Amino acid sequence: MMALAVLLATGICGAGLRAQEVLKVKDNGVIETAPGSFDSYIGKGNYVLVDFWASWCGPCMQESPNVVKVYEDYRDKGLVVLGVLVNDKLENSKTAMRRLGMKYDQVIDPENVQVKKFGITGIPHLILFGPDGKVVKRGMRGPEIEASVKEALGGF
Repeated sequence: MMALAVLLATGICGAGLRAQEVLKVKDNGVIETAPGSFDSYIGKGNYVLVDFWASWCGPCMQESPNVVKVYEDYRDKGLVVLGVLVNDKLENSKTAMRRLGMKYDQVIDPENVQVKKFGITGIPHLILFGPDGKVVKRGMRGPEIEASVKEALGGF
């Protein structure tokens, strides 16, 4: 938590990242950068699980398998999973995405607009948004992630 605060305060954030872009994983596993933003995912009629994370964050690396599992289990049931890269280098993010099997989009947010907007002081931090864009739940970890998604989607 302290490391995030120091990076935000010193302006070291986001080395190698560009605003208003998204990392997308193609069917062949290639990760490409495309135009996009956080707001293009939220409030569009689907539940969206957002994972604020970084490749340098040990707890994020431990939590990522839970998020990947929820993505795999619920993507065909109407859930969108979205990562938000926090103070990470683009190549490090891509390497972690490949290693962890993250096949969902990742918002590049070098100015930490979303971190500030949602008052996030430490990562990993997960937020579940409803189809209308309102926060359903936040701060889930471990098995609570899947339980929250399952409940929101009506017990699938």
